Amino acid sequence: MKTAKLKQTVYLQTKDYGCGEGYEFFIHVTDMTEFGYVTAATKDIEIEMEVPEDFDPVNSQIQALKEQKKKVEAGTQVMLNNLDEQIQSLLAIEFKE
Repeated sequence: MKTAKLKQTVYLQTKDYGCGEGYEFFIHVTDMTEFGYVTAATKDIEIEMEVPEDFDPVNSQIQALKEQKKKVEAGTQVMLNNLDEQIQSLLAIEFKE
């Protein structure tokens, strides 16, 4: 197996959702203060992870794109069905002067 070595700054952040439960902590790999989070601490870390020898990033990207395409097709079909319903509703209206 291959080993990938990564260096990353992680952010320990919190956000009060106003539900009376107090604060919950989250670890982010990007600073989320612009989204209302408050940074409690940061830490630079190094991590090593094993990557399977047969890992194929191109095939993984192709599969992800195919899944994205399915979602777009499904969403488009919903929109088309909605338009067809609107057309049928308009056709059912009798116009009288």
